[in-house]
Amino acid sequence: MAEAFGTKFIVINEVQQTLNPQIFGGGPWLHLVSFMRGFKEYMCFKHLPTDQIYIEQLDPTSPTLFKKIESQSEFEDAQNFLKELGHLDLGIDKEFKIAK
Repeated sequence: MAEAFGTKFIVINEVQQTLNPQIFGGGPWLHLVSFMRGFKEYMCFKHLPTDQIYIEQLDPTSPTLFKKIESQSEFEDAQNFLKELGHLDLGIDKEFKIAK
């Protein structure tokens, strides 16, 4: 990843916390990390009943607050960034699922 504005990811919040079920339906959900690149903000969270990890783009105009990352390369960049930071490491020989 390049270092020019808009190409480098920046961590905003890495506090793990349960998300409010009145706002975030279908949970319970665990916030793992919020980050941004350029003017786009992303959130990585875990669906506790299924152990699936989601990486989505924040969209304040959407009723659900999030939208799917449509670009495969953008999704892979975000996924690789989180792996580099260790946010997707769940232990040696343990499997993790990233939902799409």
